[in-house]
This record gives sequence, C-alpha cells and structure tokens, in this order.
Amino acid sequence: LVSMVDGLKASIVEQFESMGTNLISVSINSRGSTRTVTPEQMQELVEENPDLLAGVSPMTSINGATVRVGTDDSDTTSVTGVSESYGDMAKKVVVNGRFLQYMDIESRQKNCVIGSYIAEHFFDGEDPIGEKLKINGNTFTIVGVLEEKADSEESSSDDAVYIPYTAVRSITRNEFVGTYMFQAADKELTDQAKKAITDYLYSIFNSSDSYMAMSQAEMLEMVDDITGQITVILVGIAAISLLVGGIGIMNIMLVSVTERTREIGIRKSLGAKRWDIMSQFVVEA
Repeated sequence: LVSMVDGLKASIVEQFESMGTNLISVSINSRGSTRTVTPEQMQELVEENPDLLAGVSPMTSINGATVRVGTDDSDTTSVTGVSESYGDMAKKVVVNGRFLQYMDIESRQKNCVIGSYIAEHFFDGEDPIGEKLKINGNTFTIVGVLEEKADSEESSSDDAVYIPYTAVRSITRNEFVGTYMFQAADKELTDQAKKAITDYLYSIFNSSDSYMAMSQAEMLEMVDDITGQITVILVGIAAISLLVGGIGIMNIMLVSVTERTREIGIRKSLGAKRWDIMSQFVVEA
C-alpha cells in the first residue's frame, strides 16, 4: 500500500516537474466591467517586469466540449484556449506541424493543435495536418500534433485540443478571461514574480478575495501533504489488518493445540521431547 502511494506521488511530481516549477497560475473572479483585467493588461505586466516574468498565457476552457471528425466523436476531450506563449511555457513539444502563433490569436483563426490520442483515434496513423475537426459544431483546422506524454490514452493529457483563446471568446460569446498562466524568469524568482502579480491585481481590485495566485511549487507542496496523509491512513489500515490476521492465526494455533492434548500426552509418554512437539506444531502452523 505504501509503495502504491509512493508510485502515485512520483507520477504526480513528474507531471508537475515536466511543466516546470517556475509557473504561476492565477484565477480571477468576474467583478463586472469596472473591476476586471484583460489579457492585454496581463501582457503589459510581463513587459514591465522582464526581470521577474518571462511570459503569460490566458487560459479558457469550453465546458462539455464535443470533438467530432466526420461522424466519429469524442466526449471526454479537453478543449483549452491558450495563447502562442503556452507551448513553450508548458513544454508542449510539437512533433508534426506547428504550435499556435501570434497571428492565430490576433485574427481569431480557427486553427488547433491536437494531442497524440486525438491524432490516433480520429486519423488512425494518417497525417492530420490540414484536416478539419469540429468543436461544438465549429470547424477548426489542425496545424500541429503534440508529442505523446501519457501513452495516448483516453482522458489523459494526450486527449486534448488547444485553440486560440480568442476563438473561445467567439464560440462562448464571453470576453472575460478568468485564468492565466505566468512563467517566472527563473525558478529562484518565483516567489518575487508571484508577489509582483498579486500586488498588481490588488491595485486593481483592492481585495485579495477577487483573485488567487499559486505557483507550481506550492501545488507540489500541497500534493506532498495530501499523499503524506494518505500514506499514514493506509499504513494504519494495513497495521490493523496485520493485527487482526495475527490474532486469527494465533487463535487457530491455540485451538489446534488444545484439541490435540491427548495426542501430545501419548507422544510424551513414548519419549517425545518438548522440542519435538513444539517443532511439529510450528511446521504444521
């Protein structure tokens, strides 16, 4: 049980570290047009703090998105709107085609980058570059395929589609962007970069309840705490199981001795030593 938890923890840590520990996730609550921030303002924040921040990408999702190619569809696919910076920040490696570019974002082009599961599931080894797929009825052109990360399994990180966040705005008819991913200039500067972001947001909202910022390192610490608690619980369950099992075995051995008192007496009368009798019961047990 402990080994299973350790394996789970190692897998999670590997996923976090593969994205980099210098990333900072920011969530913003919608407070109306008078108190909000735009992707353009976030980009300006990065440009004004080049020593602390290396990049930013808005992140939007289409909830319950259905991806379809022809008559075949996939109901579990993650569809995320991002900017051209996201690929480098999240270490997404394109093995075929290209990632989203500035002009895709600026002109709200309906281009997309797909995970390896989507490529295999819908195109069965054929080159998907230039092919069309539909997301909630909206037609997108595939411009890139990402490197396999999770054995191309359904509902894994390979079962994903990335599109311009500006295109998501057009589809959902909602201009508000509530999630951003920042990249600190260096992992040693992550805390300072996070402070610069929170100070800027506080100057706009005048309340720390309107936003939340968390670094990958902090998320990793939370995972550490959670898996540590799970480990303690599982060790307790295993200890109780061993104790109960031990008591059961002890009672079975005791009963077997009690039921064979006559046999023990006969053997002793024939010259059996204490060790002979004990060794017999130990072997049988």
